Amino acid sequence: MKNWLSEFKKKQKKNSSHFKVDDYNEILNEFQVFLGLPASEANLIAGYCLLRSRQGGVKASDLICFMEETESFNAVNENLEKLFVAGWFRYDVDGPFSSPNHLLLSHDAELSLKTSKTSCFPHKKVNENNQILLRIYAKAISLKNKNISTDDWESATAKWLKKPESQFIKAIQLKSLNAFTQALALYVGTVYAIEGQLFELNFLLKLFFNDKISMMQFRSQFNDVNNPLFTSNLLEKIVSPRGDVFLKPSEDWLNKFICGNTLNTVLTTLPNTLVRFPYKEIKEKSLFYNSDINEQVQNIREILHPKNYNRFVKETTKNKENGGIVLLFSGGPGTGKTELAKQLAIESKRDLLFFEVSQQRQMYLGESEKTIKEIFHTYAQIINKKQEVPILFFNEADSVFQKRMNFEGNISQTENAVQTILLNELENFNGILICTTNRPESMDKAFDRRFLMHLKITEPNCLVKAQLLKHNFPELITKEMHTLSNEFNFTAANLETFKKQKMITGILKRKTFPIADALRSFFNDLEQTTNTKNKIGFTYN
Repeated sequence: MKNWLSEFKKKQKKNSSHFKVDDYNEILNEFQVFLGLPASEANLIAGYCLLRSRQGGVKASDLICFMEETESFNAVNENLEKLFVAGWFRYDVDGPFSSPNHLLLSHDAELSLKTSKTSCFPHKKVNENNQILLRIYAKAISLKNKNISTDDWESATAKWLKKPESQFIKAIQLKSLNAFTQALALYVGTVYAIEGQLFELNFLLKLFFNDKISMMQFRSQFNDVNNPLFTSNLLEKIVSPRGDVFLKPSEDWLNKFICGNTLNTVLTTLPNTLVRFPYKEIKEKSLFYNSDINEQVQNIREILHPKNYNRFVKETTKNKENGGIVLLFSGGPGTGKTELAKQLAIESKRDLLFFEVSQQRQMYLGESEKTIKEIFHTYAQIINKKQEVPILFFNEADSVFQKRMNFEGNISQTENAVQTILLNELENFNGILICTTNRPESMDKAFDRRFLMHLKITEPNCLVKAQLLKHNFPELITKEMHTLSNEFNFTAANLETFKKQKMITGILKRKTFPIADALRSFFNDLEQTTNTKNKIGFTYN
């Protein structure tokens, strides 16, 4: 089986600044047969492999220039868009240092090229509406990367509007807008539908205008209440506390973009701060707790079972109450709070929507409030469409559930505003929310009554510690397990570290000691290098 990424690395011509088919004929024909793609598209993937092996990160513009002797600029760009829609490439739009100009292979594409397995080829099972949206999004990224001009974008918009294939395009057609306004609206709506990204007005002006006079004229129109962008109910304007203007599609128009979408499709339309973990992709692990905690965990397992959960929602609705299940898991680092949420997702067959709460504190003033609102709004839309309600998961929730501040300052006002929003959202919450914290004492008491249950994961007793050892090291005799459990406090994370160290020792063929002696030495070293003892209540497979 060939690793095609390595094959192209071995064959690359270091002094060549362009892709030349003749230089790679010996493997290119075989590569094209393997991919089963048109030659121009297969050549583009080959060119990407060569560039990546040479310089690491590859920009879309780099690849276009590299291929210019083989295909025209426009042809390469069009093929790049086709391969994106087909799932071979993706644009780096996640993370603080990301850029849509950076081109990455999709997970499936990377795997298929490394293993030569055609079964791993990208296969996007999306409905027709989403296929259209992906095609337009690919063109929008080309505009953002300046691989096409705004005139090209306007021409493409006009072409799509002549024969609208989807409701979100037809919505523009039905409005009395000029060509430029149509093109601007479609760009904002499309990119937001995929990335969940608000557009700052200055960015849009620089993207769509080349001269400052036109930029100033267009900016002045945003103060007009009769601006067709807003009266058409296509876009909404959001003004931050600092006066910055942002644009996003209206809720009504956005619904037309995501028509037919569920969390199981390629387009999740989740905010950038929310990450989906499909329950089928989460690894099953065994969890061990003290008996009193086990009873509480079992109750949670049972109420999250679809049959019981649906009955709970039905009963609360009958009583005119909200059917939300809001849980708080507290305990020290490594106590298995996050792992428990993942295992509950597997057992109840629910996807996990993960929000790293502490990240919101790094946002600009006004952004935190919008982020929290957007997450709850998105979740509400999802549970209205999905058969099985996903679990919304707030990690390190104390970052925003903390006690409210009484002193003056923009930061304290922002955090108090976030807490007010959270209290209101939880008061009217429907669905399943799990929050975790290492510091429950730092959380505002106003949130206490919003939690249906507070699960406190405490330090395991000797019996559970022995179970941890038995599960991880079945070769230990019973007497050794109990002796170590009585003498030392340790965590599952510590045992995982020990297992990795033991693995390295084996690989390097260093002298090994009986497992009990090695564990005792490890635990002694651990106690000498840490001032506090971690607490744990679970273990890994």
